[in-house]
Amino acid sequence: MPGKHHHLYRYTRGDVKRLVAGAGLELLETRRYGVIPRNNAHVLLGPARDAARAASLWDAVDRALASPLNGIAQNHCFVARKRGSAGL
Repeated sequence: MPGKHHHLYRYTRGDVKRLVAGAGLELLETRRYGVIPRNNAHVLLGPARDAARAASLWDAVDRALASPLNGIAQNHCFVARKRGSAGL
């Protein structure tokens, strides 16, 4: 939404990989999420916005759209560990 929200930094998957490696960590998993902006949920869901079922539905739709709309997903989620450490 041009003009409404602004981020100082926008990271790509490559940026995340470089930052993790620069911190001496091993990247185990990365994905993007947040195709549907949550800060607009209150408008779209109205009074149902605080209901657990509405949140579950919102999450399910977001997961379904994450792959085809990956390029516009807002957030990165990643799992990293210290190099050489054993898995859990």
